[in-house]
Amino acid sequence: DSESYKKWPHKQGEIWSCIEGNVEDAPDTWLKTAGLLCAPNSIKYMASFYFATMTITTVGYGDISADTTGEQAVATVMMFIGAIFFGYLVSTTTLFLEKVSSQKRELSSYHDKIELVDYWVRNRNIPKKLNMKIRSYYSIVWSKARELQNEKKILMELPFPLRAAAAEHITLPLMQQVLCLSHVDQKHWKHISRRFRAEWYPPGKFIAHSEGRGSGEGLKPEMDSLWLLERGKVVSVKQEGPNVSLIGPQVFGCSLILRKVDANFPLETDTNTYMSTTPVWLWRINKEYLLQYFSVNRDALVQFCEGVLVDLEQLKLLNVDSDMENSLYAKVLQMKDELPEEEDLGMSLPLG
Repeated sequence: DSESYKKWPHKQGEIWSCIEGNVEDAPDTWLKTAGLLCAPNSIKYMASFYFATMTITTVGYGDISADTTGEQAVATVMMFIGAIFFGYLVSTTTLFLEKVSSQKRELSSYHDKIELVDYWVRNRNIPKKLNMKIRSYYSIVWSKARELQNEKKILMELPFPLRAAAAEHITLPLMQQVLCLSHVDQKHWKHISRRFRAEWYPPGKFIAHSEGRGSGEGLKPEMDSLWLLERGKVVSVKQEGPNVSLIGPQVFGCSLILRKVDANFPLETDTNTYMSTTPVWLWRINKEYLLQYFSVNRDALVQFCEGVLVDLEQLKLLNVDSDMENSLYAKVLQMKDELPEEEDLGMSLPLG
């Protein structure tokens, strides 16, 4: 391990210092050749450590060398191990310097960006309070963007089977934490979750909005996906009534599925605009696949609607009043009664 490598020069010095003659008529050992046979142990150790350091660093001055066959054998082993240690030391130092250099480049890039922003702020006479918010935005995004973009890039590079397996593994625990999803049987969630696509957005990004609202950037005005918010915060800006904040894990876009029960059920984007207020990590699945899946698997549709109808936060988000809730409730019960008996097992909708 790394601790052993750090102590190796000391150990080599100890080993080398033990290879010595104990009497005056001893063979010509390295101690005798160097004139240190009768020297104090501290001087012997220093000479041994000096030789070990020369060996590790491949300097090899030659003033101390192996003389006997035994010393040459030990020295050869020390050279091999010393070379390994020296290679480890060089590679570790290189990696450290590369990491420091990368961090310096990233920090320099950030400061260059802030200088550019400051120049723009001065030219446009941006108020100080707004300037601080702009700088804060860049600070937040800069610290999160690289990590999240790298994760998204990795997922997009994977072939579908691997990407689907990763999405299932990541989103399955989230399903159990979101009330309206927890009613969906795990066998159905495995199929649905494997079609999720990862998305990352910075603060202030419009995710879905009604026609004529949002940022005017040409985003689709219709809710076209089911969104699973893994982490971060999204606000639902309502045309009427107070805004609703969603903190991950949470889901939005459920109106797409409720339209399978009631064709006249309004989309959330008819009255809501969804915008990120922090860096957010989301999973989305497009409506075409989702609606097709629920058309074939009616029991999954019933389970999903069950979850929505008992989730007060979702009812608030979807602007579902008591009359609409009762209407949906009756239609879900009717769908449930129409299911084959084997599909009906294990599902229950609370009364009242």
